[in-house]
Amino acid sequence: MIAAAPTTATDILREIKRRGFKARLEYPPPQDPSYPVREVPRLIVEGDAPILEDLDASIRANRDALKVAVLLWDPPPWLAELIGRFWSGDERPVRLRSPASARTEVYLVSLSSKNIAAAVATEIGASGCAWEAFVPLVEEALGVWQDAG
Repeated sequence: MIAAAPTTATDILREIKRRGFKARLEYPPPQDPSYPVREVPRLIVEGDAPILEDLDASIRANRDALKVAVLLWDPPPWLAELIGRFWSGDERPVRLRSPASARTEVYLVSLSSKNIAAAVATEIGASGCAWEAFVPLVEEALGVWQDAG
């Protein structure tokens, strides 16, 4: 009996690792070194053998979500800081328009999983409101980190 191909980004990433492959994000060098804006990263999956068709199809169908899963698996310092602020409940002042008075007022706000999903979506170059699709991945990762802590 042939096992079904994994369908969620987390399952795909686990299957990649189980089969002895490594997944990482590769950022192209900046076009203008004086203006070092990071380009959209490429997903690189590599190993000693060719990727079988079932896994390759899953990777292609879930490329952006898999980029998010790779980013969350080993978060860079900026993401680790956001995660730390999420768990600490750190509140920061922001200026927002009050719905009641229509004046700009200062509010204390803390990070939500939606904020982290939006930051991660931006990092991988996802378009528009794609971050909404990544909230479950972020929440799953936050749950894993909470269990580990």
